[in-house]
Order: sequence, then structure tokens, then C-alpha cells
Amino acid sequence: MNENLPVTAGVDGSEESYAAVRWAAREALVTNRRLVLLSVAGGYLSTWMPASYFEDIERDSWAALERAERVARDEIGESTSLDIGKQLTKGPLVRELVHASERAHKLVVGARGGNESGLPRVIGSTAAGLAAHAACPLAIIPLHAEYATANRIAVGIDGKRRSDNAIGVAFEEASARGAELVAVYTWEEAGFSSALAGHDFPWDEARIAEEIILAEALAGWSEKFPDVDVSRTVVSDNAARTLAKLSATVDLVIVGSSGRGGFMGLILGSTSIALLDTAQSPLLIVH
Repeated sequence: MNENLPVTAGVDGSEESYAAVRWAAREALVTNRRLVLLSVAGGYLSTWMPASYFEDIERDSWAALERAERVARDEIGESTSLDIGKQLTKGPLVRELVHASERAHKLVVGARGGNESGLPRVIGSTAAGLAAHAACPLAIIPLHAEYATANRIAVGIDGKRRSDNAIGVAFEEASARGAELVAVYTWEEAGFSSALAGHDFPWDEARIAEEIILAEALAGWSEKFPDVDVSRTVVSDNAARTLAKLSATVDLVIVGSSGRGGFMGLILGSTSIALLDTAQSPLLIVH
């Protein structure tokens, strides 16, 4: 991992984006990284607009960046040393943010955005587009989220190798924060119990088998991060619903994306998509 890559926060002038800035400032401080505040000035494809229109967009974007720097300084304390850079780019929103992610340790955005000079409403196609194509982990921050209060982090595990990156990031985050890591494995999708109602299904054996899958997914990570206290949870329920409930009691929920594909469900997976709109804590999506 490149230790020189910054934590980059998207700024659009909305209160939600400033919540992302506060979280990103804390993250940069904890991980000893530079903080980059980025605003994407949209509207440049509308070439028929007068020059004053684009000048207004740039002025508003720079004003938002100036305020974002003050918000970051207030969050960590003026006397705290943190290198903060400000950048303004022009072009399509998702494209510019994805480009920025190629040079970032984390990309941080608010759970909702504001006007066309920056991030529009993040939940939906914009968040899905960023989560599907960002080159680094994507953190989505709810408006009133705190950086760390519960001292617990949760990671959703699907028992497949594509969880490895998410598990690795989860251990790194827990180690850096000195937090407990809650590893959650869900093995029953909605409707499974009702489909087996009245049948003599070996539930105890099934649970033991799933606990073995979780143990195998975590194998080696505790040895690599001996300072991280890990609790294991196997739940017979829908993954997104389980993690959404847990998000009310943890500082961060980490999930893996399924990679890139032709349909949204294949790009992110149903769990990641559902959590974009239901997680109460910051959500970190990892390829």
C-alpha cells in the first residue's frame, strides 16, 4: 500500500459534504496522510451557457473548498499539524471522482450531495457508479455520523475470496483505530426459513458449517494483526438487513463489492446497494 496516497474528500457546499470532510480529516490524521479537498465543477458540457455562468460555478466551488478547509481545521484543532490541499476539477462528476480515486488512499463523500457545482444526491446512480469504479475504498458518510464513539468496526463477509480485500482493510482500520472488529457472516437469505417450514432441516449442522466458513475467511488475519480484538457473528438472516441494524452500534461498516459487470447487481451486489441507503454509520465499500 502506498503510504503517500492522500485521503480525498468530495466537496460541493452541502452540509453532507462537510460531514464527509470532518470524517476525512479524522481519517487522514489517524492514518498520517495528507487530506485533499476536491470540488468538481459541473455544467461544462453546456457550451451554450454564457461565460458568467461558469465563472459563478468556479467561484462557488472555491468558496466551498475554503469553507471545507476551515471545517477540517476546526474538526482536528488548529494546532494539529495536517497537510491539506484543495483542488478544483472540471468535467463529468463520476468520471472526475473516479480519476481522483486513482491517486487516493480513500475517497470520501457525503451520503447526499447538493448542487450541480459538485456532488449531486449520492445515494443512487452516483454512489453506485463511484462504488463500482473507484480505484480505492469509497467511504460514504451520513450527515450526523461521528468518526469514532463505539470503538467497534463491522465487516460483512460472504465466504468467497472476493471478501479478502474487505477483510484486509477492516483489520487495517481496526488496528489503526484500536477498535474491536466484528466479523459478520450471514448464511440465510430472506424467505429461506419459510421455504423449509415443516421440514426436518439440520439447522445446528448448518450453523456449524457456516461458522467454519467464517473461520476460514478470517484465517491468517488475526496472526497478521495480533492487536485487533475480533468477535465473530454468524447470523441466519439477510445480509443487508443484518448490517444495517448493526450500523447503529458501530463506527464503520465495511463491505466488499463484487467487481465490475454489466448489471448493477453484478457490479456491486445486492448487499452493497441496499446499504447505500440504509446504513446509519459510515459505509466503506472495498473492491
